Amino acid sequence: PKGPTCHNGNDSCFGIKKEDTLEFFQQLYDLIAERKKKLPKNSYTTSLFSQGLNKILEKVEEESEELRKAAKNETKTRLIEESADVLYHLFVLFVQKKISLKDILTELKRRQTLRINIRRTPHRKRININI
Repeated sequence: PKGPTCHNGNDSCFGIKKEDTLEFFQQLYDLIAERKKKLPKNSYTTSLFSQGLNKILEKVEEESEELRKAAKNETKTRLIEESADVLYHLFVLFVQKKISLKDILTELKRRQTLRINIRRTPHRKRININI
């Protein structure tokens, strides 16, 4: 359901806070950025940043290939697991390259707006932009 489900106006009568997906993504991004700044020992994220951009890119490529294989040949659960791996490694890449989630969302919104505007303009040549 959308909105509070408790008679007191809370997300839940059980003290469970409804988590916003975008808020969670931002928390994960912020945690990764903090790891880059502090470089705590025994952290996988620290090891990626310490090994540099090439290692991060290698992991993005590796996890993307595993995602492709899972989508083609494996269960929905494996596809979800591999999707989470890809998202995590993309976030590490974004932090490394100083790209914020807002930057990504702005680009997605720009593309969606472009797509809507192209559909509304029948006299111009159509450009197919699939998101």
